[in-house]
Amino acid sequence: MSDEIKLWQDKLHATYSHPKQMLDFLTNTLEQFAYRYLETSISNNIKPIMKDAKIITVESYESNLKEVLKNKNPNLLLGIKSLVQQFSPKENPTIRYQVKITINKL
Repeated sequence: MSDEIKLWQDKLHATYSHPKQMLDFLTNTLEQFAYRYLETSISNNIKPIMKDAKIITVESYESNLKEVLKNKNPNLLLGIKSLVQQFSPKENPTIRYQVKITINKL
């Protein structure tokens, strides 16, 4: 292992040596991700939620199907198109986006 990698690992360990520090980092990172990628016309100011001691989630919702269909991820878009075809626009379908972090060990 190079000295540079060892130095980086030591710095990382020192920064997040306490579980609360790592949990704060994960929560903040998830909140920033939600702000950047999950905010929609009906979901904004999204905050991470601790489901239990090992699970942190963020969720958002989108009811504007035109916006939903702008998704550029081909795998998600296939599923979204399939779901959209199952519902009439009169039913006002809503898509839920969710990102979940499962913490195995801090």
